Amino acid sequence: MESDVTIVYERICDKYPVMLRGSRELGFKSPVDFPVLQGHSVLGRFRLFYDGVSFPFYVIQEDGSLHTHWHLQTPEEAEITVAKFMEGTLSLQPFEQRNEP
Repeated sequence: MESDVTIVYERICDKYPVMLRGSRELGFKSPVDFPVLQGHSVLGRFRLFYDGVSFPFYVIQEDGSLHTHWHLQTPEEAEITVAKFMEGTLSLQPFEQRNEP
């Protein structure tokens, strides 16, 4: 069965230069290997995965430090957020100040 993250990847991979990798390959400390969607735009790098409850979306600066993160609730919200990030139009303000996606 495909994961929601894999489905998001398949829906956007022809439009944006995103990659799907395994959590173990990326150094996540989890006994389970799960898909992680990642990409790079003018806003920095992002990682998106499913944690069993939500879709954590992490924005990482060029120096490798965490800029911000938030938890998306649906695959559709995840897809919209990734698309806006890749287009450079996603607001990276703190969650309380955003009206995304």
